[in-house]
This record gives sequence, structure tokens and C-alpha cells, in this order.
Amino acid sequence: MASLASVQLGLLGSGAHSFRRSSLSVVASSIRALNRQSSGRPARVHGVRLSEGPIYEAVSYVWGSSQKPARISCDGSDLAITANIDAGEPVERGYQVAMMGDIYRHAAATVIVLGTDPSGHTPRLAALVADLDPRWPSYTALFDSPWFDRVWTAQESALSRKPLILWGDTQIAWADIIGVHRWLVMHAQRIWFRHRLMLNDVHELSFWRPLWHMPNSVELLCRAKTLDCSDDRDRIFAFLSSAKAYVVVGGDGEGVGSDKGTLNTRTNYRKPFREVYRDFAADWLLKTGNLCLLSAVEHTSDTFADPIVPTWAPRWDVCPTGSSYGLFDPGCNASNGLGAVRPVLDSQTKQPKLRGIVCDTVVRCWPRRSASPTGADVLTAAWKYLSSDAAPFAYEDRSQLQAFAQLLCRQKYHETGAPDELHADEAAFAPAMCRATGCFGDVNEASLETSTQVGRIEDFLIKTGIWAVRRRLVLTHDGRYVLASRVAQEGDKLCVLAGMKVPVILRKEEQQDCCKLVGEAFVLGMMNGEAVDRALKCGTATEDIILC
Repeated sequence: MASLASVQLGLLGSGAHSFRRSSLSVVASSIRALNRQSSGRPARVHGVRLSEGPIYEAVSYVWGSSQKPARISCDGSDLAITANIDAGEPVERGYQVAMMGDIYRHAAATVIVLGTDPSGHTPRLAALVADLDPRWPSYTALFDSPWFDRVWTAQESALSRKPLILWGDTQIAWADIIGVHRWLVMHAQRIWFRHRLMLNDVHELSFWRPLWHMPNSVELLCRAKTLDCSDDRDRIFAFLSSAKAYVVVGGDGEGVGSDKGTLNTRTNYRKPFREVYRDFAADWLLKTGNLCLLSAVEHTSDTFADPIVPTWAPRWDVCPTGSSYGLFDPGCNASNGLGAVRPVLDSQTKQPKLRGIVCDTVVRCWPRRSASPTGADVLTAAWKYLSSDAAPFAYEDRSQLQAFAQLLCRQKYHETGAPDELHADEAAFAPAMCRATGCFGDVNEASLETSTQVGRIEDFLIKTGIWAVRRRLVLTHDGRYVLASRVAQEGDKLCVLAGMKVPVILRKEEQQDCCKLVGEAFVLGMMNGEAVDRALKCGTATEDIILC
């Protein structure tokens, strides 16, 4: 049968030819179908049995209207789209109405006929909703300008009262551009991701200004990591004016010592950039006591061994992931129940002393340090082990597969839902992963098929790309699933620090009696005080933790 795309759907006019309606078998679950024959032969309406699995397309329209909205034009003959059920045959009518769900459920496609469009809205609407709208490449070209990639220009637009874009001979309001970008990120991520319509978040500061959420200086600097500058000291110096305008700690007043005010850091180009970073970190902790600073820490193997910048001080010139759980993702409170204890900096070493609970130990990481696999290889290797009987498992309220899928997308589908159910997008990903590895863990293969019909694996991978890219998948001794820094390794400790919103990974330095900060972590089932509650019930005490 030809697709309806190759059969003209036109407005109903005069001269429509009549087609003979054949009787239907009510026993054989039959429906009427228009079969378009090869060119030159007349189309015919005949009965087909749904039980035989015919390939057909359905038409959806308003019943009972005296105005028949359309006709099908096929090889010179017109078939009015009227009632396709013989109302004069009550038995047939009853069977056909009862079959409506199956008719539309099994159709290869459904054409929804709305009627005429005298005002000409359809071309504009089609352009608006199309993923391949020809205007999106122009939007991408706008962001390809080097202006959008520099640290100095970012603060210039953010601090301006009324920024305007002049591109060629066209003037565009900055707020309109930012409004479109926010809509894409919040409501049209497929378009945003497909066309790579990436705009650094710092450019949105002027958009945030009237709203309740005001970024603090650390969040501002962290979001600016992907911007370019010729002098790495400018990653801080370029935003000192912005820091004054947006205050040290934003409107949410997070952390200990969250008094509003400016830092003591001053522009000094005589100081090497790594010393600027080190001193800024100490200045921040002394001024605010706010441990959100630690969420901005990202390491490579080189920065982790830096003799000048301690591991707890962010390297603003290093951006392996482009995301931060503690800064960019509100709602976490891993230290809930511990209270907030202001860090104390040693007057000589400038090492901060904190309070915290050591919760677990890293026993397995993917990718392995000696390999450089693709993302698919990492997921395959991790799932093969995690789904085996040898792997410890900490989650009694969900399956291994559910926990694995929820980890990869940072549990974004389950912020308000039940953890023991796969979201449709997770369900679209899960069977593909299981079949690729031949491992189904503790779920039945047949049960995966029930919720895969409406899910989109592309949407799941977008969320995974945002929150899991360039991180390590980690398994702990107690069976917790973790997204951690790429420098995490077996033997590292999982810890919750008093006053910090997200867990961290630490590495003990025995000779110095201190710990290196590997980085923040997303730990499934541990982001809202669950580990603290369990530890306190077991009598586990907090301990001093000195970072170096």
C-alpha cells in the first residue's frame, strides 16, 4: 500500500467520485482500507484483517461534523473523508468502535486532518517546530563569532543596562537572543543539542539579574571556564567587577559566613597565574567559609600533582567536564544533618581543616587508567561487571539496571518520581545496553519491552552527555554507584563534608596527615543526607579532615 505521503490530501470540493463500500466481517476484526494500485489502475476500498498485520496508515478527524474536512485524491478519483463506519449497520458499528484503539495503535502512521488554513499559518508553524528549520544554522553562526568566546566581552554584556547586538546591518536585542537560548535549553534540548547551539552561561547574567537566583563569584568563574583568554590571570581579573556587582555570595545565602560583600582579591599582573588561583581560593574560604568552592575543582593528572596550587583550589584554566553537580544543579544537600562548620585555614600552610564523615571506599573504576576507550566501550565494560553476581549492590529499592540508568543521567528523570520504575527514555536505552552486552542483571528481558514504545534514547543520551561525559563510573565497597573525576582510583575515599552540598572523593596522603581532593561526585542515593543519616544512626562520628 502506498504511503499517504504519496496520496494527495485535498480540500473537499465538487465532483468527488463515489467508492463502493464493501461489507466487513465482524468476526475477523476487519477494517476498510484504501489500496492505491500501480499507476493507471483505479484505487479500491476493501476489507483487511488486523490479525494479519497489514501495513496501513490511518486518518484522524472530527466525527459528526456536517462539514467534511478533506478528501483523498487518488489517480484522478476523489474519496471524501467521511464516516468509515456504516452507521446503518449497528453490529458492524459496535465492532468497529470497539476496535478503534487497535486501529490507531497498529497504524504505521496517523494523518491528523484539521481542515483548511485560510490565514496561511501552516508554513510558519512548520518552520517553527521543525528540527531542521533553516534558521537554526543562522543562529549557530551568530554564536560562532569569537566575541562569544572571550572572558572580557562576557562581563561587558552582563554588566550593561541595555546590551544590543549589531550584526551586519541588523540590530537585535540581547534579551531576545538570551530568551531563545533559555527556551531551547529548558524546552527543546533535542534542537539545542543537534545544532550545537551552545552559549556560555556567563552571557546569561543580564538575564538572571531580575530573578531570584544570583550566581556567586565561584559559580560565575566556574561557568566561565570554557571561555578563552590570552592571559590565564584574566579568568579571575576579568570578573572582579562582576563579582562586585553580583556580590560574593548570591541570593540563596548558601554556606557558612554567607555575608554579602566583595573579596580582597585585587588585579595584580606581577603575580603568576597559579598563585592568583591559589590566593583567590584562600581569600574565598576566609571571607565566606562557603565550601561550594570545592565543587569547582576539576583535575587532570598534571593538576593533581601541581606543587603550587593545592588540590582543593580550583584551576580555572582546566575544564574537563564543563559541568558541576554542586554549583549548576540546585536541590542537592548531601551533608543534611551535619550542620555547617566553618573551615579553619592554617596560618602557615593555608591548609583548610574541615569536618566530615568518611562513608565508603572506591573499589572499581571505568574507564581503566591504562585504556582510552570510547564512551560505548566504557558503558559496556561497566555494565558487564555491575550486572554480575560479583558486584556489590547497595540499592534495595530498585534493580541494577534502574540504578545504572539513573546514574548515567544523574537521576534527572526521578527527582520527583519513584526510583523503582524506568522512565520511558531510560527504558529505550536499557534494552539496547542489555542486548549489546548480553547481560540483563536482575531484570527480565520481556519486562523491558513494556515501556520502550514512547521513550527516546536520544533524549536519554543528551542528559547523559551533560552530566556523565568525561567522568569516571565508580563502584564502591558497599555497592554505591558514583560519577566521579577522571583521576579517581581504587582506594580513594567517599566523604561527606559538613556544609557541602555534594559528596567528594578524597585521597589520603599518609606522610602529610592530610587528604588530596580528587573532586566532587554524584553518588546515587546519597545526595540528600541519606549517608549522613545512616552514619549517625550507626554511631559514626565526624572527624577532622585537612585538605592539601
